[in-house]
Amino acid sequence: MKLLKFQADWCGPCKMQTSVLNQIKEKINVPIEVIDIDIQMDKAREYDVRAVPTLVLINEEGEIKRHTGVLREPELLKFLGP
Repeated sequence: MKLLKFQADWCGPCKMQTSVLNQIKEKINVPIEVIDIDIQMDKAREYDVRAVPTLVLINEEGEIKRHTGVLREPELLKFLGP
């Protein structure tokens, strides 16, 4: 599994989501790939990202689930859980 975090430098909520992810890094065992939608537009198109922040949880077979908007710690841990 891997978490794709779509964001932009100009996005305030993206900064909030980054802060929450930094707080829980030690609690999770999921690699995080940060994708700047202004630089990696092709990847944003591939995953049909239309707003940021967007989190997409993937595995070898593809997308498992996604969330657009900021998730606080409890919701984020639940999102990443089984």
